[in-house]
Amino acid sequence: MEAHPGWGRDPLVLIPGVFEFVSWRNPGMMFSLLVEAPDPWRKIALTVLPLCAIALLLTLIARVRSEEIFSLAGFSLVLGGAVGNLSDRLLRGSVVDFIRVGIDRPPVAGWLDSVFGTPWWPAFNVADSAICLGATAIALELVLSIRRDRAAGPPNENGGRDRTAGAPKENGRRDRTAGAPKENGRRDRTAGAPKENGRRDRAAGPSIGDGRREDRAAGPANENDRRAGEV
Repeated sequence: MEAHPGWGRDPLVLIPGVFEFVSWRNPGMMFSLLVEAPDPWRKIALTVLPLCAIALLLTLIARVRSEEIFSLAGFSLVLGGAVGNLSDRLLRGSVVDFIRVGIDRPPVAGWLDSVFGTPWWPAFNVADSAICLGATAIALELVLSIRRDRAAGPPNENGGRDRTAGAPKENGRRDRTAGAPKENGRRDRTAGAPKENGRRDRAAGPSIGDGRREDRAAGPANENDRRAGEV
C-alpha cells in the first residue's frame, strides 16, 4: 500500500526520515493488514469482524466496575477506534491513513530494510492509535489487578481477601486480635475465664455450669441453696 498512494499527494515531511503526514487509502485492516486479500471475502471479514468486536466491547464495558479506570478508558478507546474504522469502510470503501513513522536513516535504515523490507512502519490513523492505546490500558489494568490480588493475600471462605496479621485461623488466614481462640478459630481480645463456647469473659468470679458468671457479691456458693444472711 505504501508504494501506491491512493490520492497521489506528496508526503508532508515534519521530521525527515522519521515522521511525516501522508494521504493514503487503506482497503485492509489496521496497519494495512489483509490488503492483498481477495474480494469479496476481505469486505465480508472487514465488516463482520468489527461488528462482532463492537458488540463484545459493549458487553465488556457494561460489566467493568467503576473503580477500574484503565479498563473503562481502554475499552472506550478500542470501541471508538473500531467504530471509526468501520464507518470509513462503510461510507468510503476504505480507511484513510495519514500518519507515517520510521527510521529512514543509516545505518538503522539498512538493517530495517534487510529484515522487514522497509524502514517505515505501515501508515495508520487516529482510530488505529486509539485501538493500540486502549489495548495498552487494558493490559495495564490486568497487571495492576494481579498485583492487588497478591497484596490482598489468599481468599477467605466468602471469596474475599484478608490482609490482617497475627495467629492463623482455621481457614489459613491470620487474625491480629489477641487472646484465647474461639471455636471458629479466631481470637478474642477479652480477658477472663473461658466460657463453654471457647470465648473469654471479662467478668470476675468462678464460672457456673451453663457458661454464665455468678455475682461476686454473693460470696461462696452453697451446694443446695444460696448463702443465708445472719439473723
